[in-house]
Amino acid sequence: MHYRLLFRPPLVYVTITECVLIAAIIALTLHIWHGRQPGSASPGQASVAAQAGPAATSTSSRARRSSGTAPATPIPSPFAASGPGSPQAGPTPGTRTDSAFVSRQMNELNRVEATFEDLEWRMTKAIADGIEHYVEHVVLPSIDRSVQHDHP
Repeated sequence: MHYRLLFRPPLVYVTITECVLIAAIIALTLHIWHGRQPGSASPGQASVAAQAGPAATSTSSRARRSSGTAPATPIPSPFAASGPGSPQAGPTPGTRTDSAFVSRQMNELNRVEATFEDLEWRMTKAIADGIEHYVEHVVLPSIDRSVQHDHP
């Protein structure tokens, strides 16, 4: 094969198109990936920070420098007990680990897994039976006929 065959029009056009598509996919992927990085600000957030930035930053930095490490004032919690009838904090978000819940979930998971295993076994058995039937009723009679035909 000669190297000039690689540069004939259909192959060159397909290769160029493929390179353009791959470049577009990479550019789109990087754009999406950079947009989802923590700390990356969208253009709207950047303009708001730029408008309020210099004055607020200089005031807060001067306050920090003058006071050293000032203790933070506690923020009142909406769930703090302020009297009778106040709302109470609910369960924290996360995975439940109480034994009754985990036991129920594991039993359900085991039941579903057993159902899938039974289905898988029935399919395997049906395929094996089908292969056996095909070999016994199609392949072997054909071989027997060809052997009898060759040796009268």
